[in-house]
Amino acid sequence: MSRRTFFRQLGGFGLAAVGRAGRLGPRVSTGRARKPGEPLGLHPFIEAHPEAVFIRRTKVAAKTDAEAIRRETLALARQVFTLKKGPGISASPTVAIKPNLTSTKRTGLTYAIITDPYAVEGFVDGLKELGVAPGSIYVREGLHKEQATTGYPELARRAGIHYGDDVARTPTTLECPDGVVFRRTKYLGPFAYPGTFLINVAKHKAHSMGLTLSVKNLQGRTSRLTSGSATTSFRASPRTTSPTPWPTWRRSSRST
Repeated sequence: MSRRTFFRQLGGFGLAAVGRAGRLGPRVSTGRARKPGEPLGLHPFIEAHPEAVFIRRTKVAAKTDAEAIRRETLALARQVFTLKKGPGISASPTVAIKPNLTSTKRTGLTYAIITDPYAVEGFVDGLKELGVAPGSIYVREGLHKEQATTGYPELARRAGIHYGDDVARTPTTLECPDGVVFRRTKYLGPFAYPGTFLINVAKHKAHSMGLTLSVKNLQGRTSRLTSGSATTSFRASPRTTSPTPWPTWRRSSRST
C-alpha cells in the first residue's frame, strides 16, 4: 500500500480512530468488564490494515524507570486489544508472550540485552483488565527455562502468570512439507497449541547476525531444530575441544 493510499483510507475510516498517543484512538470497550463468552479482539483499524506499521512515541525518561515502561505498554495494550461483538479471539484464550531473552551479560536487568520485563507486564495488565485469566498467560523463551537476573521470575510471581514452570511446556511438532530448510519443527508449548494467541514483544538490538526484530525474535519459539532438508556434520567448536554438531544445508529442489 502506498503512503498516499494509506492516508486516504485513514481519512475515510475517521480521524477519531487515530487521534491519540498511539495514533489508534482509545480502546473501543474502555470502562466495562467482559461478559461471559464475549470474545477479545483487536482495534478495528488494525484488523482493517494488517499490513500497516504503527509507531507510538513513549514518555520514558530512562530505561531504569520501571513504572513508566509498564505504564506506556499498558496504554498501548489498551489501544490494541478490545472487546467486540461477533467473531474474535476465544473468550478464554491461552496467551503466549514471546520476549527476547537470549542473554544476561553482566548481571541484573540494567545490562541485559533482553525485552524489559516491565514492558511485558504492561501487556499482561492490559489483558487482565479485559478478563484474561493470569493463569492462562505464558511467557516463554525456547532457549531458556528460567533466567534469574532478568526480572522475569519476579514478574511471574507479581502477575500470577507462567514463566519458569513446566505447565504447558510440552513441545509441539509441526510439519512443513514445503519448507526450504526444515520440513519439521518443534515449538515450545504453548506457542503452537491450538487456539493460542501469540504476542511478540521483541527487543530491538544489533549484533553479529544483524538485527533482532519481530521475525528474528520468533526464532526463539522453537525448542529444538529437528530433521528436514538438513543433514548433520561435525566440526570443532571454537569454544571447546569436543566435536559439536553443526548443520550442513542441502539446496532445496523446490524452485524459488
